[in-house]
Amino acid sequence: GFDTYVKKAAKSDYAVYKGTSSYSGRGGVEIDSDHTAPIGLTATACKVLCDADAACDCVTFWPHKGKCWRRNGCVPSQFDRIDGFDTYVKKAAKSDYAVYKGTSSY
Repeated sequence: GFDTYVKKAAKSDYAVYKGTSSYSGRGGVEIDSDHTAPIGLTATACKVLCDADAACDCVTFWPHKGKCWRRNGCVPSQFDRIDGFDTYVKKAAKSDYAVYKGTSSY
């Protein structure tokens, strides 16, 4: 028989780097610009936004405005040190799959 494995929605764990910002030339490649980054988010909502984007490796979050910038190619040792900003970096995640015994997907 066949078994079908379906990847479950991933929720990544993040390492937080308080007082840092990631952007081009400072440990990150910009996905969001200053003009396209959403505002009014919580840190959790910002991380959910990153989880929904396969290209996103980290987010810089500005709690004062709830502003969230998605980034990839994140290198924490190169982050800029800026008080009032926090950068959350995805930790390596293991994939979880749901198994459907005796099924086939084609």
